[in-house]
Amino acid sequence: MSSEPTPHTNLPDVFQGQAESCYPLETTARLAGVERRTVLIYCRHGLIRPTDTSPSEARFFTDETVHTIRRLEELREMHGINLTGLRLISELQQRVERLESELRFLREAG
Repeated sequence: MSSEPTPHTNLPDVFQGQAESCYPLETTARLAGVERRTVLIYCRHGLIRPTDTSPSEARFFTDETVHTIRRLEELREMHGINLTGLRLISELQQRVERLESELRFLREAG
């Protein structure tokens, strides 16, 4: 991953995407500012997942995945975090999001 282009993490996020858009691997990599190989590595390590696999084994990703890749790249490049650290951070972020969602539900129900 060290030979990949540096994403433009200091620039404003101009990528807005479309509601519920799905992109093939090449487009996802381009929108995220990484090489195709990086997307595949993140998939292999469980950091991102394709939305669906077509009969032709093509992989498609959502806007959320594009943003996730950008966050992962920022952590990796700016803070030197390796894949194991990225996985741990990602799991913790998901747990926090679930807990926040549960808390919102409980507040609304109570």
